[in-house]
Amino acid sequence: MSLHRASTGAVVHLGQVLGRGGEGAVHVVNDTPKLVAKIYSKAPDAAKVEKLRLMTRSHSPGLLGVAAWPVDLLTDERGVVRGFLMGRISSRQDAHRLYSPKSRRRTFPDADFRFVVRAATNLARAFAQIHVAGHVIGDVNHGNALIGKDGTAVLIDCDSIQVREQGRTFTCDVGSPLFTPPELQGKAFRGLRRTDASDRFGLAVLIFHLLFQGRHPFAGVYADGEMPLERAIAESRFAYGAHAESLGMLAPPGTLSLETFGRPVARLFERAFAPPGGEEERPSAIDWIEPLQDLESRLAACEVRPRHFHPRGESCCWCDIEKRTGARLFDDGQAAVTNDDAVTAAGLWKAIEGIHPPREPELPKSVEQEVRALARKDKWGSVVTRLVESLPAFLVGGIVAMPFLGLVIGLGRSVLLLSLLVCSGIAVSIYRETAGRSRGRRALRIEWDNAIKQWRSHTSAHLFASLRSDLEKSRKKLDELAEQQRKDLEGLVRLLERRQREAFLDKFEIDKALFLEVSRAHVEKLANRGYRSAEDIRRRSGKLHDFVPAAVVAELRSWAAQCEDNFVFDTRDMSYAAAAAEVEEKYRWERQHHLGVLGRGPELLAAKLDEITKARARADDHLHRKQEYLRLRREQEKQ
Repeated sequence: MSLHRASTGAVVHLGQVLGRGGEGAVHVVNDTPKLVAKIYSKAPDAAKVEKLRLMTRSHSPGLLGVAAWPVDLLTDERGVVRGFLMGRISSRQDAHRLYSPKSRRRTFPDADFRFVVRAATNLARAFAQIHVAGHVIGDVNHGNALIGKDGTAVLIDCDSIQVREQGRTFTCDVGSPLFTPPELQGKAFRGLRRTDASDRFGLAVLIFHLLFQGRHPFAGVYADGEMPLERAIAESRFAYGAHAESLGMLAPPGTLSLETFGRPVARLFERAFAPPGGEEERPSAIDWIEPLQDLESRLAACEVRPRHFHPRGESCCWCDIEKRTGARLFDDGQAAVTNDDAVTAAGLWKAIEGIHPPREPELPKSVEQEVRALARKDKWGSVVTRLVESLPAFLVGGIVAMPFLGLVIGLGRSVLLLSLLVCSGIAVSIYRETAGRSRGRRALRIEWDNAIKQWRSHTSAHLFASLRSDLEKSRKKLDELAEQQRKDLEGLVRLLERRQREAFLDKFEIDKALFLEVSRAHVEKLANRGYRSAEDIRRRSGKLHDFVPAAVVAELRSWAAQCEDNFVFDTRDMSYAAAAAEVEEKYRWERQHHLGVLGRGPELLAAKLDEITKARARADDHLHRKQEYLRLRREQEKQ
């Protein structure tokens, strides 16, 4: 099936599948790396097509900055709409990966709570842009919100958004009950006209998930047994609110209080999750931005755990939760991060491999034919020129042989000389004309060669390959760093294990042990030689034979071995934790540098691909102009 852009009719060539869902699949668009195409499994109905046309007409820089908004429709040979083009979004992860420590460590290894708050702020900004344009997201959920490494937010699956034009509303026919407000719980989504009040509720749930580490605002402990989330939402049983207890709800154990992040933020949540129809409406997306920015500015590092950022002037809320639950919410970035970095690097490299290199350029056929024809003419012209150039040698030979020729054929010398001069003049004239043409062909050939050489230099894919090679070096360097760090940690473990063993065996003193063969005299003799503990025996047992009997040596060695059998290496030792942190810090910055290089890789490759595509267009145009110039010049030389 051939696809065309509805706005221009240009053919669109699809690449690999980036993702697949219930409605269809998203493809790479070859030679247009900044766009992707969503192709529906079956052609959308007329209402959906009309909605998509409206969306492509209404896209703006503000919308394109925060959403994968449709920018052009794709039609087949019959003009039937099959999908649409939208901006490509790379190096981003689902918002829910910021919730739990495990997923956060894997996908956002450097994220602390400041980053989480910044992501929440940018989500509010994205919602605000949609609402300013007069649209309603409708299907709010954390799978439709993506977060970048810089904390920016982008909304996807925008073709489901509710849009409106000239009094007509194209509804969002899907939704997630856990992000749906009380007044819409239990209602069918198809054909349901929503207002931004439903988005305001969903946004508040998203922000609560982020700030409270994945907790749902209506998931609490119900006094009378089980309380399904949908019912809790429908009955406005906000588990963290000031009136939760009167509603039979309590916040789950081991969670933060609503006031942890300050009264302004708590007040916004109270308003967002209050029963509908109250005195105050739910906070808009814009209402969240300033309080969240203020919260981020008030965060300070914990004195005990530097990665714990909590509201300044308060005790560390994260340390308190960790003490109560045993969970590690924001890791200190020790050795385990290496495995997560490997996972992150693999994901980044997969994205890099998704940017296919440009094909090697092919010389235009008309130019190839021109060059081959010129080469043939030059070849035969050279043969003729060489024959003509040899005529003077034949003439000189003829002058020398002229007396003999005269005698043989009976002609006078003057007649032969005259004939020879006439032939010489003709030969010189032919030589001049032939040599001039040959030089002209050679000059044209040189100009063609230079033009083609210049064309190849501007159309080559080597710049893309060079950039890809640099990214490959960063990937290999990450592998090397992981191996080096592993070896350093193994060496550290061996060192600390040896030190712990030495300290452990030093506690077992010879003069306090019970022996059969070792007498008091032997103990004193051993002490005089520096043997006072099981560690001394283990370390220098080879010299015992010099001053004590063999039976004593055997019993001492057996005793030291029994002591050593009781040794267990304790990795909880604070000296190990500190040393492991030093090893991690040694590699951390270089590792993050290379991860940053890989993170920018897809964008850089896409930009380079675009640059090569434009350079090829300019080079092709220049080569065609050069071809026309040389054709006119060749015709002038023929005249």
